Amino acid sequence: MIAKVGEIGFPLSANGLYASSIGCIGDPHCNYAVTPTKTKLATIIERLVNQFGEQVGGLKVNLDGCPHACAQHWTGDIGLQGTTGRGPNGEPLEAFDIILRGGLGKDAAIGKPILRRVPSAMVEDYVSRLFGSYLERREAGETFAHFCVRSSDNDLISIASGNVSTGADAAA
Repeated sequence: MIAKVGEIGFPLSANGLYASSIGCIGDPHCNYAVTPTKTKLATIIERLVNQFGEQVGGLKVNLDGCPHACAQHWTGDIGLQGTTGRGPNGEPLEAFDIILRGGLGKDAAIGKPILRRVPSAMVEDYVSRLFGSYLERREAGETFAHFCVRSSDNDLISIASGNVSTGADAAA
C-alpha cells in the first residue's frame, strides 16, 4: 500500500520537519494576514533541511500571518508571526516576530516574542543561526525548546542576529 503512494508521486522519505510544521492560510487568502505564510514556511523549511538535514526532523515551526494565531505560533519550537516593520525611508516592510520557548505536551508553554519586526528577507538567516547555535551548544539530550529556555533573551537575540562569535569563530 505504501509503495502505491510513492508510485503516484508522493515522497516516502521526507524530513520530519515537513510534517511537524504548520502555516496558516495567510496573505492573499486571509483578510487579517499581513504576510504570505505558505511560501515563507516552505522557504524556511527548505533552508533548514538543506543546511541541517535530519537534525531538524523533530523541530516544530509554526508560522502565522497575523496575531490571530490560526497556526498557533505561540506553541511552536520556533513561532513566527507576520507583522509590518519600517524600511530605511519609513516605508512599510514585511516582517516577522520570532517567538521562542513555546511547546505542547509535558513541556506545554506559551512562547515569548524574543525578536521583533525581523525583515522577511532576514528570517531564514535568523532561524538558521538559532538552530545552528543549538546544535553547537546543546547539552546531552537537550531539545531546542529547552536550549531556548536555558538561554537568556539577550543571548538568543545575539545568536539570531549574528552578533555572537562561536568558539570556532574565536579560534580563527
